[in-house]
This record gives sequence, structure tokens and C-alpha cells, in this order.
Amino acid sequence: NLLNIEKIQMIISFLPVLFNQLFNVLTKNNDDDYVFKTQSYEDRTVHEELSKGITSLLKCNDLNTIKLVLKHSQFLFDIIIKSMAQHLHDKDMMQVHRTKRFPTTFHAELEALVMSFSDHIIWKYKDALEETKKANLSIACFLKCCFTFMDRGFVFKMVSSCISMFSPGDGKILHQYKFEFLQEVCSHEHFVPLCLPLRSSDIPDPLTPSDSTKVYHALDMPEYTLTDDFCRKHFLIGILLREVGLALQEDQDIRHLALTALKNIMAKHSFDNRYSDKEKQAQIAVLFLPLYGILLDNMPRIFMKDFFPFTVNTSNQ
Repeated sequence: NLLNIEKIQMIISFLPVLFNQLFNVLTKNNDDDYVFKTQSYEDRTVHEELSKGITSLLKCNDLNTIKLVLKHSQFLFDIIIKSMAQHLHDKDMMQVHRTKRFPTTFHAELEALVMSFSDHIIWKYKDALEETKKANLSIACFLKCCFTFMDRGFVFKMVSSCISMFSPGDGKILHQYKFEFLQEVCSHEHFVPLCLPLRSSDIPDPLTPSDSTKVYHALDMPEYTLTDDFCRKHFLIGILLREVGLALQEDQDIRHLALTALKNIMAKHSFDNRYSDKEKQAQIAVLFLPLYGILLDNMPRIFMKDFFPFTVNTSNQ
């Protein structure tokens, strides 16, 4: 009888009952292939309209509303991802080139949505610590899923935009958010292939070196130096190592955050059965080669304080 109600918004008050009934049906349904199908109207899709609506909510001045959106961001992002996947399947676009799967309007809405979340995370973490922590991980999980469906250069651009919101000199909490974000994105099951050179106009290139600079890099820079060219060709590992290098110039707690995130990512590859033979491990090690230069540059700062728990006098160094 709820469907006969003229004001459809009245159903919202019955939402807990509806969810309970739906979950009850889910456990008793014999057909495992049943999937809820998102609706579209003309050129309007659930993922684009939902992205637009959430962005509007985040623009309000009500802190309680913003906290609710941040707290339940994972649920909202899951709906967007599901709608994106069903849209590609229903329109038979999985074989279409990634740059043409979604319109530029959706790219713009998605970018605005992610940046709105990032802005609130940076500026409201003191007033909404639990909510911003959840939202930070939700964005990372969402962008990690976007690698499957979207132009990867565009996703790299959004990752770069999120990281650029953090600044050197941020407090411990924001550094923790940053490395939790990076660790989640870099936990993608195809992290190694994503770190291989990829041609895309959307991949961030903060500095475009001149021809003479390129020659200088090629002839005078050691191969273990983290250059802008390396970061562009191997974006994920490049941005990770760059942020680790910056964090090593901060205090001891922040250095530990960076090194722990890096250690966890490297350990994941060491125990990945797909890369168990020595040749593949050696190829992965090459991707981390700039880490050698970063550690050399910061050895006076990290060697005594981060690797040894006891205090060493200057006379003993």
C-alpha cells in the first residue's frame, strides 16, 4: 500500500521496516543471480545525479548534515560505483575505450564531489574526527574502485588532487589521514601494473621540464633519484615515495607513519603469489629504487631516532 501514497517522500519514515523486509527476502531467496537494477531517465543516471546531490549537501552550513554525509560516505560511494558498473553493462560499454565510457559532465561532477569531501576532511577534522576519518578511507576505497571502470589518468588526477590538499607541516592526524589514504589506494590488487608507464593526458605533470632539463636528468641524475619524469611514468609509486620523502623531514611520529605505510605496501608485494619468483620480485624492486636515494638523503635524520629505540649521545655517534 505504500506505493499508492501520493507523497512518495512519506515512505522514508518506513525505511527501517523496508530494509528489514528486503534483508529478510535476501536470506530466503533461492535465486542468487537477482540483482537490483538502478534506473535511468533519458540521459540522467543514478551515479551522476547522486554525485550532484551529495555535493549540494556538502555545501550547506549545517555541521550536523555534513557529519551525517561524511559518516555514511562509504554507503553513498558504493551506490555510485554500483550504478557506474550497471550503466556500463547495460549500455554494453565495457569494451569501449575508458576515456569514452562516461561523459565529461560526470567527470566534472565526480571531481567536484571528491574535492568537496577532501575540503571538509582537511578543515573539519577537529570538529568531526570520527566522521572525517571514515570519509577519508571511503574516498580512497572509491577511487581504488574507479580504476576498474574509468580512465585511469583521470583517477590519477583525482588522487593527486586529494593528496595536494595536505601540506607540509600538517599535524599528526592529517599525516595519518594522508598515509591511510595512500595505503588504501596502493592496496589495489593490480598496483604493480598501474605503476607501469601509461599514456594519458590526465596524468598530473606538475613540472614540464625543458629539453635541456631532460638531458640533465638523463646524464647527471642517478637512477635512484626521484624525478618528476619518474613520478609521471610510475604515478602511484611516485606519489607514494614523494610523500614518504617529505614526511621523513617531519618529526619522529610522522616519520613512523610514513615508514609503516611504505613497509606494509612493500610486504604485500613480497607475499603476493603472483610475483613470487625472483625475476618478478627484482622488477618490482626497480620500481622502489628511488627509495634508496630518499633514505640516503634522510639517513642523518632517521638512522639513530627511528631505527633505535634508545638515546645515543653525540659522543657515541
